[in-house]
Amino acid sequence: MTRRTMLASSTLVGLSGVYGLYAAIVNPLIQPPIPSAPVGQRPVTPPPRNSVLVAEQYLSAAPWAAEAQYQLRTKEAFVYFENWKRVDEHSAVRFWPFAIVWIHNDRALEEGPVTFVSDSAMVKFARKFEITNDPGRVIAAALEGDTVVGGPNNLDVRGRNFTYSESAMRMWSDEPLTFAYGENSGRSTGMQVDLVAQKDLDDNSLAVAGMRAVHLKRDVVMNLVSEGDPNAPETTKPTKPTHAKVTSDGSFTYDVETMVALFRENVRLERPTSPETLDLLETDVLEITFASAVSSAAEVERPPPQTPPTPETGRFRGFETDLTFRKMHASGATVRLHSAEHDVTAFMTELDYDTESRVVEFRHEDRVRVLHEGSELWSPQITLVHAREGGDLESVLCLGNGQMRHVDPDSGRVDLEAKWGERMQIRPDDESNLQMLELESDAVVRQVAEGSAMQANYIRLWFDRDEKRTGAGGDETTASASAIEPRKLLALEDVVMVADRMVATTKRLEAWFDPAETSADRRPVRTSSSAPLRDGHWSQSLAAVDDESATLRTARKPELLANDDADGPIEFSADLVRIRAVRSEAGPDDTNARLEVREVWSFGNVDVRQQHGDGEPPLQVTGRQLHVVAGQPNEEVIHVYGVAATADTAAVPAHVRDRGVHMEGPAIHLDRGENRAWVDGGGLLQLPVKQNADGTTLDKPQLLDVWWEDRMVFDGLTATFVGNVKTVLQADRIHCSEMNVKLTERIDFSQSREEGRSGGREDGERVQLARVVCRDGVRLDGRAYEGSKLVGVRQAEFWQFELDQITGDTLAKGPGWLVLWRRGGGRGTDLDTPAVVRTNARAAAEQTDWEYTRIEFDGQTEGNVNDRTTRFDGLVEITYGPVAKPLDVVDPDALPENGGWMRSESLDLQQVEKTESRPAYFTAFGEGNVYLRGREFFARADEVAYDESKDRYVLRSKGTRNATIWREKPGGGYDVAPAKRMEFVPSRNVLKLDRASALDASN
Repeated sequence: MTRRTMLASSTLVGLSGVYGLYAAIVNPLIQPPIPSAPVGQRPVTPPPRNSVLVAEQYLSAAPWAAEAQYQLRTKEAFVYFENWKRVDEHSAVRFWPFAIVWIHNDRALEEGPVTFVSDSAMVKFARKFEITNDPGRVIAAALEGDTVVGGPNNLDVRGRNFTYSESAMRMWSDEPLTFAYGENSGRSTGMQVDLVAQKDLDDNSLAVAGMRAVHLKRDVVMNLVSEGDPNAPETTKPTKPTHAKVTSDGSFTYDVETMVALFRENVRLERPTSPETLDLLETDVLEITFASAVSSAAEVERPPPQTPPTPETGRFRGFETDLTFRKMHASGATVRLHSAEHDVTAFMTELDYDTESRVVEFRHEDRVRVLHEGSELWSPQITLVHAREGGDLESVLCLGNGQMRHVDPDSGRVDLEAKWGERMQIRPDDESNLQMLELESDAVVRQVAEGSAMQANYIRLWFDRDEKRTGAGGDETTASASAIEPRKLLALEDVVMVADRMVATTKRLEAWFDPAETSADRRPVRTSSSAPLRDGHWSQSLAAVDDESATLRTARKPELLANDDADGPIEFSADLVRIRAVRSEAGPDDTNARLEVREVWSFGNVDVRQQHGDGEPPLQVTGRQLHVVAGQPNEEVIHVYGVAATADTAAVPAHVRDRGVHMEGPAIHLDRGENRAWVDGGGLLQLPVKQNADGTTLDKPQLLDVWWEDRMVFDGLTATFVGNVKTVLQADRIHCSEMNVKLTERIDFSQSREEGRSGGREDGERVQLARVVCRDGVRLDGRAYEGSKLVGVRQAEFWQFELDQITGDTLAKGPGWLVLWRRGGGRGTDLDTPAVVRTNARAAAEQTDWEYTRIEFDGQTEGNVNDRTTRFDGLVEITYGPVAKPLDVVDPDALPENGGWMRSESLDLQQVEKTESRPAYFTAFGEGNVYLRGREFFARADEVAYDESKDRYVLRSKGTRNATIWREKPGGGYDVAPAKRMEFVPSRNVLKLDRASALDASN
């Protein structure tokens, strides 16, 4: 657009041909004639062979001249007139009709002379005129009536009443005139030539040393033809002559010394580009500066140009006939530049074009406005620089607050918008061989069709411009001005980027763009890389930028683009963000092409968030570094890294939270497409649950905390923790070397909870623990509270422990032990008091607040936390008794009052919860070579059942063996009682025997 418009302006070089017209008018009239001899006598300077032949050859506009009564020969001219007479008594003479053939130098002999024809001519001399004498200096002259000037290269000037005055040092005409030179032509009303006075005059010397300026007074029309710059490269030369037309209602002035042409008042420059289109410049004032073609030629060795004529050299200073267009300046209330061929229109108040620097500059006190096929560019000052070879646009610079809006010429939709506060520049980057776009201060770029936007205080974009693209038939066609391919991007300070369901906020953003891909190219991107990125990674992919080169102010976050998905866009912030993006495959009408983010690297204060449309807790990621690999929507692979510990600072872990689940660790990886998360190193997982570790339903959901030291893998349904694992749920704790946790329902990281639910689940219900498996050195610690009052303590150690919270089933593999402390005061209160009490019975046992129970086993144990039943297989020992406080123990070798110890090959244990009338208690059933011991007795049986609420033992034997009990007698020794079955209440020392075989009551 600009290159073609400026070529139209450059055709003003054709004005150099018009300048020769004015020189030709002035010179012959003001040169003093060389005296000629009277008619019939030989002149001082011999004339050509025949002045009649000269008239016949060159004065076709004056056929009378060949037969003129007076035919005089001067040094440089043939003068013809029929009559003459004095206008006054001394110096003024009128000649009529009047004609001159002026052969002013040797070149004129080759190219042809300049001729003048007028109705009459009046000349005033410095002294009295005599036709046979040297008349002296001409001080005034006029060509009266119709005047025609002809000459070489189709010189033709037609007008009336041209006047010369020595005192005014000018020549002028107030009449309309036309002119032509070569293929150039024009017209105007009135003309004036300002002259340069000659120094050191004498009576025979002309007072004029040259021309200072030429003025066309008004109604100027110039039709110009230019063959182009002869010194320009071949690629820039037009194949056909360039035509242009310049009109102005006001004046035209050309300054000979400065070689500056000036048009005024309603100036219009037209250059046809086809039979139907033209380039157009409309302005109030148009100033054009020319230079000598010799001095403007390409920079090669050449002799210096000839010294221009000056009064000091004694030669006449006229027009340079070999000029080139150098500069142009247009100004006015509204300067309009239009190219119909390229559908470009620009509005401004000032325009400057310099051919040497190849710079075009548009200015406006408010804003220059450029329109192109519906697209717009606004800025107070726009500077364009063209390439030295080829003439293509090399750079664009916009200064001041501006904006740009591009409309796709095919669809008519706005696809790109840009705003800036101080500067916008497009220029080539020599280092990368790419084009570069820079925006400074409050910069905003929106790619509307692609759904992306960016705001920053400084934006730099590297891009390729595709000059050709393949058409529907396979042929290459010229691409539109918008056919650019982004390659790299840099944004600084207060950066906000919206693209492909992502919103990024950062201090520094770096991005690079891969070429467009087809659907066949697309593959889900998966990575298991766990190596943390370094800040220097990829730093060489973008050119360095001096951060201090831009004046930056605070930016506002742009409005987010519409999103119809249930989940909101991913919003993240970091100190530094690096992005790799690709343009997706476009549809047949280019409507579906979008800029898609494929990878994101973030460094420093990373914070990622995404709201879920179903009201579930949002996705939130925090850490020191972040790497995101994007696939299909909601299938991102996320790697987030914390800060490692140093000698002076503690480690700062990374965090991932999503749908109530929280992960913490030095390196967290989340593959939303494969629904898998893993953590390298030690970390923490928090899950919302509604049941305690013993299966008790909680009043409200609580977080289950799981710590580990080596690694964790979680697929949304099952989590595996390795290395010194510890869980905490309220007051319950579990320690082990490895733990597997299975949930009641898979947590889907790639879709909303509404999309993922299987149906039938009530609103507000959360995912629960389904199964917990602990291995290798399992230790359990728990507390039970009623309000703030501690009512129970549990401790246990196993080799393996499994809990199914759905069924309540438990499995523990030994060897192991289990210890319970229960607040409750020991035995129940509903026991009958015996009618007969032994005289030596001990006083009632002291009441205590806590009951202690310890079970040790070698095999495995199965139970159900809902039924509160447990079965121990293998050798089992149970110790129980009252204690003063939790964590106090009962020594099986020093049992307290109401304490006991039992060993068996298996044991069934059931805990019974308290009621309003009864405290909690337990029952136990031991089987297989059972040994039983109390403070004052011991026993052996095949089966033993114990009911804590009644403080009653039931002993049985199998086969031919008997159950046997030994009871301590008051005076010493033991009573021995064997039987097939017996019941014993230690607190009352009551024994009932069934099928007793003998009774040993010895001392």
